[in-house]
Parts: sequence; C-alpha cells; structure tokens
Amino acid sequence: MSLIASVLFLVLLESAVFLTGGYFWLSALGALALSFYVIWRVDFVKKSAFLVLAALLVLIAVSLLSVSRNIIFSQIIISVASLIFYALASGYLARNTAAAALVSFVELLAVVFLLLAHQAASAVSGWVVGPLLFVVVFALFFFSIFSAIDFKKPLMIRLLCFSLLAGIIVTEFYFALSRLPFNLLSIDFLVFIIYYGLWDISLRYFSLRLTKNILLFDVLLVLLSFVFIFSSAKWFPNLVKSP
Repeated sequence: MSLIASVLFLVLLESAVFLTGGYFWLSALGALALSFYVIWRVDFVKKSAFLVLAALLVLIAVSLLSVSRNIIFSQIIISVASLIFYALASGYLARNTAAAALVSFVELLAVVFLLLAHQAASAVSGWVVGPLLFVVVFALFFFSIFSAIDFKKPLMIRLLCFSLLAGIIVTEFYFALSRLPFNLLSIDFLVFIIYYGLWDISLRYFSLRLTKNILLFDVLLVLLSFVFIFSSAKWFPNLVKSP
C-alpha cells in the first residue's frame, strides 16, 4: 500500500512539472489529498504530528516546483519528496524519531529559503512572511518534540509555551538577519541554527537529559556559527580602496 501510494504521489508531482495553469494546481491538490488520506489510514500513535509533516512536505514541494525553471532541480525535488513520503506512509518515521526530526529540519530549511527567495524577488510584505514563518516554526517545533516523547497534560502546556516562544524568537531573527549583507543560504543556515539550538535544548529538557555540558555545546554551536558567517560577510562591497 505504501509503495503504491508513493508511486502515485511521484506521478502527481511529475504531472505538476509538465502541466500548466489549473492542471498544475489540480495535481498539487491531488498530492495533498493523497498525503492526508494515506497518513490518516496508517496506524500512528501520534497521527497529528505526521499529518503536519505530510502537509508541509506537499506544500514545500509544490512551491519549489512552481518556481523551478530547471528540469534537473525539479526532478531532485520530486525524488526527495517521494522518498520522504514513502518514509511517512510506511511508518518508518513513526518508528524512528531521529529520522522524523531530520525531516522537520529539512522542511524548515526549505520554508525559510522559499520565504527569503520570494521576498528578494517580489518584495513580499513582512506582515505576510512573519505570521507564516511563525506558524511553520511553531508547528514543526511542537509536533517534532511531541512525536519523540510521551507527554502528560501539564507538560503539554509547557511544550506549547516553549513552541510559541521558539516561533517568536526564530521569526525575529529571520527579520533581523534578512536586513544584513548575507546571501540567502547564509541567512537560511543561521535561522536554522537558532531553531536547532532551541529545539535541542527543549527536547533534552523534556526528556530529562539536559546537562550543563549539552547546554554549553548548543550555545557555543550557535555563537560559532554566527561568528563564522559574520566574519565571512562582505560588509562594504562597494568600498573602493584609494591608490
């Protein structure tokens, strides 16, 4: 069942590449409906978390395909999306929380890159980008930790607060970094590092595995990443040295 569904998912994405106009969006809606149907039918303990991963997977893949002008790049997107879909449909991600977390990281990197690219190309309003990024960060943060740990009700409320705070912090850093002279990949990387640091600390906190050494490692990872990117940036690209 999962293999057949994955092949059908791949065919729908392929049709989105070669069809235009309303047919493109028809293929996209078909892929989204298929992902919801398949994940809903699979016997997951925490089904809501994997429905979020599946929905974001389709939306990201379709968004990338809609702006892609390179057939090789499009085929890479389709191949990666289909492999992730198969991992979801077969229940592999439900059995392997590390792989599920990796998928959530890939989805976040893709979302941030898409938002940066759209802002650079069409000057999309921050009032659109901000809430959208906040919702994505909140959902990925909440459901990726929720799927990895067995929570009781009081901790669920605490995780909700942590996720809201993570969404606010990551969104604020996104806007701050997007105003600096960095390329899109550097900004994407730094936004992800902030997210990862918050995510790793929170995951270890809720699983009772947070230590001073781990906290120090995460803080140093974030700081060293920022130092590396900041030191390699061209702060004055138009500055001409006088003879």
